[in-house]
Amino acid sequence: MELKIVGNFHVTNHIKNYLEKKMDKIDKVIDPPSSSQANITHEGNGYSIELTLFSGKKTFHLKERGDQPLEVIDLLIDKLERKIVKHKNIVKGKKGFSSVKDQIIEENDKDAKEIFLFHINIKPLTADEAILILEEEDLDFYPFLNEDRGEVNVIFKRKDGNYGLYIKKNK
Repeated sequence: MELKIVGNFHVTNHIKNYLEKKMDKIDKVIDPPSSSQANITHEGNGYSIELTLFSGKKTFHLKERGDQPLEVIDLLIDKLERKIVKHKNIVKGKKGFSSVKDQIIEENDKDAKEIFLFHINIKPLTADEAILILEEEDLDFYPFLNEDRGEVNVIFKRKDGNYGLYIKKNK
């Protein structure tokens, strides 16, 4: 795997070798062969690592913070492994995900996108409870039955770190 490491400080060979060793393990489970870029930043007493992994048409982008760079790398790699497994399960149509590609996409259209069905249980929750689930499951969004509004809403993470809530617009 091609790995580019950038930092706002002198990144030691020990840190580089550790990250390369961890990324080699990732390279064995991801297909097609990939390339990646890591941006390691020293911020006050802690470190932040932003990792982008390019594999075919899929791009994984993650960011972690912590006190020690090797600990941050471990957290980042664990999170990346979970995302890769989750992506593979979606692509293979496992764990409650059903591919309906054959029903709606013509075989000759090779550039067409796949559509997957997701079966979810809509639970009555408050927005705060939905945020907890969103964070615990490391999701980008989470649909739920809003106890306060009595309707299905979707909570999501915004790029600025805050949360958004999709609600039904009354006409």
